[in-house]
Amino acid sequence: MSLVKISTMAIHHSVSRALIERYDPDRYFLSLLAPAEKQADLWPIIAFYHEISRTREMVTDTTMGLIRLQWWKDSVRAFYANGTIGAHEIFPELARVITAYSIPQNWIQNLLLAREFDVEDKIPSSIDGLVHYIQFTHTPFLKIISIILESNIHDGDLNKLSFAYGVVGILRSFVFHARARRCYLPADHIKNIDDIYAFKNLDELNPLVKTLCDMATTSLNKTKPKSPFFKGMKGLTRLYIAQLQSVDYNLIAPQLLTPPKFKQLRVWWQSRFGC
Repeated sequence: MSLVKISTMAIHHSVSRALIERYDPDRYFLSLLAPAEKQADLWPIIAFYHEISRTREMVTDTTMGLIRLQWWKDSVRAFYANGTIGAHEIFPELARVITAYSIPQNWIQNLLLAREFDVEDKIPSSIDGLVHYIQFTHTPFLKIISIILESNIHDGDLNKLSFAYGVVGILRSFVFHARARRCYLPADHIKNIDDIYAFKNLDELNPLVKTLCDMATTSLNKTKPKSPFFKGMKGLTRLYIAQLQSVDYNLIAPQLLTPPKFKQLRVWWQSRFGC
């Protein structure tokens, strides 16, 4: 039986769970590493993060993307103001978790604001710009997760985990983004953006990919999370870095389409016995 199916207590059926199990399997698996009584509280937050992250994929132009994000902003604001439940299938579950854990509204709104970068098709200007992008789009999400898990994880560790997981995710999504004429690699390291979209001369990116992987590894080495969820996230990021190293940082290597061997088992082990 797959480890994804294992839980220490009955898993509640929910719209959020079904969504992330299908479309965000890595984060769904990480949620199953958390205490069983917390899992159903993590799913709506992960589902919300997934929904706003794919805004650019769902629209044909910047205006439509901004309209979709504005709908979310207005709906979140209305809920915090008077308890109005937005007309989205995950909103009732999201509202329950926000209320149960007193999630600050500005954290939710900041995640939505950060996604405007995506729909405007901007490219980070430098590595520092990429770091800032990840901090804005990912760190508030992990802060919410830490509140739900009552993990007491240090902000410094949270920022480092966020960067490492985020940058590796961007590298692994390179082909998907390039096919849609999107790029999140720093502009000052790209000679010709059209080459990126045409998949030409991509070996020129290998030193940059190595630099980013080394930065991610350094960040991970400086963290000591205690909760299984964050330990699992650290272990999963290490597996993906090792996979990138194994193909000499070639972002279009076919091997990257195959999950690392025994991925779930190795991540589970790290979540229980790693550091």
